[in-house]
Amino acid sequence: MALDAHAKRAKKGVEVKNKNYDLVYADPPWQVIKTIRKVRPKQIRNLDYPTLPLGEIKEIMEDYDSDILFIWTTDKFLFKSENLGKELGYTLHTRIIWNKENGMCPAFTIRFAHEYLLWFYKKGKLMPIAKEATGKFTSVITEKPIRHSAKPLKAYELIETLYPNHSKIELFARNKRDGWDSWGNEDNQENQGGTKNMNKEKEAMQVGKQASFAREGGEG
Repeated sequence: MALDAHAKRAKKGVEVKNKNYDLVYADPPWQVIKTIRKVRPKQIRNLDYPTLPLGEIKEIMEDYDSDILFIWTTDKFLFKSENLGKELGYTLHTRIIWNKENGMCPAFTIRFAHEYLLWFYKKGKLMPIAKEATGKFTSVITEKPIRHSAKPLKAYELIETLYPNHSKIELFARNKRDGWDSWGNEDNQENQGGTKNMNKEKEAMQVGKQASFAREGGEG
């Protein structure tokens, strides 16, 4: 059984931030086995970032309450992600599709060329978007990936246009963005409001574990 999230952070001296945000944007490192060869001998490869099981992702997100939640997921984790949002007290507003225009073909059938950005809100607290943003966007983002696991810049632009004056934090961040707080394994510099170091968090979470896991083949 996983240790209490706050206890784990206290053990490693990582501050638990109590700042409230209007909006949370998360790209969780979903944990799945990735086989890179379908023939013998099968090979499994670790990526250059750690992953987390669903329970520990939930523990982290419980520390960041907000009225609006955007969370990235793939087909494999779509329903688990929707259930996670509900367990955190949110209601699903819509699914936004990221069309990557190309992708891997892990099942030797069709290429997986999309991911989902789920938009949740707290019941009775669906904050109105900026008036000038009404009808400006569709439910599909089309943008080619710039590197593995990086999400489209158009997603930031969409959120910033919808909610230009709301406080925002990106969880499991891989970069810093002006006007946002961020927390994540690949974001090791201090940010406005203070950025936590996920490397320290992972030490506590993964004691005794050697994970050979990664995101769903080609979809992370």
